[in-house]
Parts: sequence; C-alpha cells; structure tokens
Amino acid sequence: MSKKLIIIGTSEFAEMLYHYIKKDYENYIEAFSVEKDYKMNTHLFDLPIVTFSQYITKSHSPNSFDMITAITYKQLNRLRTRLYLEGKEFGYDFASFISKDSIIDEHVGWGENCVILNNNNLQYKVQIGNNVIIWSGNHIGHSTEIMDNCFISSGITIAGNCKIGRSCFIGIGANIIDGISIGEDCIIAAGACITEDTEPKTVYAGVPAKPIRRITEKDLTNNINKG
Repeated sequence: MSKKLIIIGTSEFAEMLYHYIKKDYENYIEAFSVEKDYKMNTHLFDLPIVTFSQYITKSHSPNSFDMITAITYKQLNRLRTRLYLEGKEFGYDFASFISKDSIIDEHVGWGENCVILNNNNLQYKVQIGNNVIIWSGNHIGHSTEIMDNCFISSGITIAGNCKIGRSCFIGIGANIIDGISIGEDCIIAAGACITEDTEPKTVYAGVPAKPIRRITEKDLTNNINKG
C-alpha cells in the first residue's frame, strides 16, 4: 500500500471495518475522521480522530492518504454518498476493501469506496459501481450489475443477469430472481422475493413482493447522525 488510509466514521460499523481491514492489511489505517459536530473523542483504537472538513488536507495530505467511508444506509445512502463526494472534492482517492474471506471471481469488477465483507460469493462478470456496501453472506449471480451508492444487507440471493439501480437498499434475506431490474432508490424489505421488475423510488415487501408505498422526502432526510 503506497498510501495510508483514513476511515470516515466512528460508529460500530467503523469499528468493524477497522478490524476487518487490520486483519487483512496490518498497519494500513492511520486515522478516523468525522464532522466537527460529531467529534466526541480524540482517539479510537489509539488512532487519532481528525475533523472531516477541507482543512483535513493540511494535516493529512491527499498525496499520502486515501479514504474509505464506514457509513451505512442512512438517508437511503445519501449520507455516505455526500461524504464520499466531499472527500473527492478535497482531493482524496477512495480505496475499496474486499474481504479475503469472500469468493470473488477473477472477472468481477468494482469501483472505488466499496466494502465487500466476508463470506460473499460473487460470480462471473458481476459488476459493482462506486460507493457500494455488500454486507456478509450473500450470493450475487453471474453478470449482475450493482450500480453506485447501494447497500446490500446479509443473506441475500441475487440471481444472474440482474440490475440493481442506484442508491437502493436490499434488506436481509431478500431474493431476486434472474433477469430482474430494480429501479433506483428502491427499498426491498427483509425476506421479500422479487419476481418482476420494480419501479423507482418504491418500497417492496412480501412473497412474491408487491409495492407497498412510495419513497418520500422523509426517507431521504431521516437519521441525520453524521458519525
């Protein structure tokens, strides 16, 4: 690793990501970072917590440090996306973490600021955009595309040749049959089985899944914790 790493966030997810990365890449992480209003401590795991703003470049130059976000699906992924884009505006490159405990076909591709945790199986020609989180224990079938800013929970089966639109959230234990397209900004509820293409900005639940409501502005502004 030519550069050290800054983790954006200090939540439980940030702590988890720290341990996953440290297990695979010892002494790679240099610091954590949060916005000023949410900086409650000066250190985490004996590493400094630095304020996330344009002034971070004075103490941690983009020439020497990369970033990665440890932010979940708050505001239907808007919070993580905002911090990622602001970090890029500050001049940072964003790393991706792919757990060595997952099975990743050699023809799989992914963008920057992605996190793929342990025990995932990503098959031939799966393509993943930028700023995507794939939690543990999922099967993602061949030639499936997951677009930018998505959050994939655990225990999910996505069959081959599917397309998951931008900024979607897929809940625990959901199943998506082959060839399905999920519209952007969708929420797929835990345990849902998607058997038909979905409309954008809609919540789907049930077996087989049906639309239960539209995504509202409240969905995009709730949970404003920036940590």
